[in-house]
Amino acid sequence: MSDRLWTRIAASGGIFYVVLTLLGNNVLGSGGDGPDMTATRSQIGAYVGTHPPTALSWAALYIELLGILAFVFFLGSLWSVLRRAEGEHGPFSAMAFGAGLVSVGVKIASLPAAIAALYRAHEGMDPQLAAALLDMNGVSFVLTWAIDAVLLAATAVVVLRTGALPSWLGWIAAVLSPALLVGVAFATSLGFLPYVLYTTLWIVATSIVLIRRAGEPQLGETARPAGEPVPVR
Repeated sequence: MSDRLWTRIAASGGIFYVVLTLLGNNVLGSGGDGPDMTATRSQIGAYVGTHPPTALSWAALYIELLGILAFVFFLGSLWSVLRRAEGEHGPFSAMAFGAGLVSVGVKIASLPAAIAALYRAHEGMDPQLAAALLDMNGVSFVLTWAIDAVLLAATAVVVLRTGALPSWLGWIAAVLSPALLVGVAFATSLGFLPYVLYTTLWIVATSIVLIRRAGEPQLGETARPAGEPVPVR
């Protein structure tokens, strides 16, 4: 396969991430039907005790995991574009890539707690323990908002300084980044917030732009000295 095709496959990771995680978590999995972080211990214990894992729930979990792994491909594609635009020694493209990888790590690390709660539910489980395990999963999800805020902020800096991607993607990222940080502080009272959904839409839009631009020379890539940012047009 050509290099351009491989580049497009990597860039499509953002779309696969959103589609597979939504399919695994919200369509096939329990998704929003499960208790949130405001639920009491008795409510969580009752939910865990009456929702033993099934073949479908394990399949949903596996699909969600594949989606999270697909995000790594998207991060590699995004980092490649940002790095070429910012220059070899630019810090912000590395920040975006690093924050994305940390977010992936936290997402994967949050799964065992929820799996343990559901896997052992049929044997009987203390409601306090069940609540602690599911809360670990929920808190980890909220923490990824702060990490994703760094990803968005670093991307916005490079995009708005260099024109590596359309400026509207940069401005949206610049707005979503502080919104996600604020959302962390109010997660337990407000729950799921719209700008979390907007972030997933930003990922899809960025993925589409990266796919369409795969194999094309970047703005000013051949004319600028190595390490010098591309001037904003």
